[in-house]
Amino acid sequence: MILFLNDWKKYPRAIVDDRTTNKTFLELADKYNQMGLKNYFFHLALMQPELQGIDPFDPDLPVEIMAKINLEARYNPWYFYREVFRLPSQGGDVPDPLRANRGNIGAYWCYYNHVDIGLTQPRQTGKSVGADGINTHVSQVAGRHATFTLFTKDHELRSKNIQRLKDMRDLLPAYMNPYQKNIDTNNPYGISVDLHDNKVLTGVAQNSESAALNAGRGMTSESNQVDEGPFCKYINITIPAFLSSANTARENAARHGSFYGNIFTTTAGKLDTVEGKYMYDLFKGGMSFDELKLFDLKDNNQLKRVVETQSDKKPLV
Repeated sequence: MILFLNDWKKYPRAIVDDRTTNKTFLELADKYNQMGLKNYFFHLALMQPELQGIDPFDPDLPVEIMAKINLEARYNPWYFYREVFRLPSQGGDVPDPLRANRGNIGAYWCYYNHVDIGLTQPRQTGKSVGADGINTHVSQVAGRHATFTLFTKDHELRSKNIQRLKDMRDLLPAYMNPYQKNIDTNNPYGISVDLHDNKVLTGVAQNSESAALNAGRGMTSESNQVDEGPFCKYINITIPAFLSSANTARENAARHGSFYGNIFTTTAGKLDTVEGKYMYDLFKGGMSFDELKLFDLKDNNQLKRVVETQSDKKPLV
C-alpha cells in the first residue's frame, strides 16, 4: 500500500485519483499541500487506474469489475475508505460516505504503519469512526486469519459498538460482504468472518483487580481497541496485561506481513481517578501527532525511530 512518498515507485501503474466523488479527500489533500507536506496525496492512491470514475455500488457492474474492486479494496485501504466504506445515515435513508479529516486519516496512516494510536475527541465528533473503519476493513475485507479485540467499559457500550460494526458491514456492496447467515458468529458479544477466518472479539471492564488482570491476559489479538479507557474500572491493570499477552500475536503478524496495532479511543477522562490518570499518562507519554514530523519521512523504519525517540514512555502517537 502507499503510505510514504517513496511507495509510489513500487506501484508504477498507480495514479492520484483527483476525480473521486468524495470531495473531502480532495479537500484534505489541498489542506496537506497548504501545510507544506510533500506527501500530501497518498490517500488519493488508486492502484488500478481503470477503476477511476466507477461506482462500487453500481448494481450493473460486470463480474470482472467487481473482482477488481474487491482486489483494490483489499490491498489499498485508501480506496476502501474513499469509495466503499459507508456509515449509517444520521438523518436519512442514504448511508454517508466517510468524511476525511486530519483525525481519521492520521489514525489510519498510523495503524497501517503499525504505530499505536491514542485518539481523544469531544463527544459526537467521530472518534469511533477511525477505529470502526480499521476494524471493518481488516475483519470484513482485507484481513486473513486476523483477530481484532474491542475492550470497553460495560456491556451496553460493547453491544452498541458491535451493532455499529454490523451496520457498517451490511452497508458494503453485496459482492464484497462476506457475511454468511447461520455460519458466522453475529451476536452482541462478537463477530466472526468464517470466509476469511477472521474474528472480532470483545471484553468489558471488570470489578476486581484479579478479574481485570485475567481480562487483560485474555486479550491475545494482534489488533486491539480500548474504548473509553478512563471510564473502565481497573484499566491500569488490564492494559499492561494485554500489551504483554498480545506480544506473540503482534510478532507473528509482523513476520507474515499482516495487520497489527493498538488503538486507544476515548473522550476526556478525569484526572482525579486512578483510571483517568493512567490513561492521561499513557497518552501524554507518547508523541503528539504532527503530520509535518511524520508523513514526509522516508519509510516505516525511520517512522518507528522518530516515534520511539519522541515518546517519553510507550511508543505511541
